[in-house]
Amino acid sequence: MKLEALPVYRIPARNTDPDSENPIHGDAVAARHGFAAGLIPGVSVYGYMTVPLIRQLGRDWLERGWMRIRFRKPFYDGDELFARAVAVEGDAMQVTAMAEGEVRVSAEAGLDDPPAAWPLEDFPAHPLPDPRPTASKATLYANLVLGTVREHPAAEHARLVGSLADPLPFYRGPAAVVHPTVLLGLANVLLMRNFVLPPWLHASSELRNFAAPGVEETLEVRGRIREVFARKGNEFLTVDAVVLTRDGKPVQQVRHTAIWSIGKK
Repeated sequence: MKLEALPVYRIPARNTDPDSENPIHGDAVAARHGFAAGLIPGVSVYGYMTVPLIRQLGRDWLERGWMRIRFRKPFYDGDELFARAVAVEGDAMQVTAMAEGEVRVSAEAGLDDPPAAWPLEDFPAHPLPDPRPTASKATLYANLVLGTVREHPAAEHARLVGSLADPLPFYRGPAAVVHPTVLLGLANVLLMRNFVLPPWLHASSELRNFAAPGVEETLEVRGRIREVFARKGNEFLTVDAVVLTRDGKPVQQVRHTAIWSIGKK
């Protein structure tokens, strides 16, 4: 099998959400958990990694691409991030994000391949909890079907395209489509609208795109908790989420895994 290395995308990484509801992105709380500074959100690192990928596969990836991404080590504000896409075979790609000579995030990606589309009837609309329960094993198991979130992404899209300094043309102008960071970030929004969470970490995502919605589109996010488990002293949860247009057409599906309770080091 011949591997073809494509040009590296190099950029100073920025913490796009230092004041997030998730305080792990702030310096003080991150330090209490043993990190050097506030963590750059995983969805933002993913956004950087889509640049070399889309340069190779084109806008088609936004409309029918897939990715499996794993976060190994964090990025911090100011890190020199090197994102590389390597063509493996056909439209299959290996994508990595590196800093200081080490791979911190890795992914496989491509077009028109697994995961298979999920039946939308498995994701009914459901009211958001009021008030939000504090996350615990008991409340997670008691709320397996998550409350539906409706979002108008234009403002968040404009903020993040500027913060990420994304050079691709698809995200600007009258025909702009929603940035990948915003779409994947809706899985985080779904979690935070359904639970009051302690500091938490994005661990991995498996996603499939079905459409590239315009920034003025209203999007609906539905989901359910797939699994709750412990590993190496950390408490994990996996959420299956679907993003739909206002008329019910699929935009993205994502299996999103997070460490919702960080163990002591």
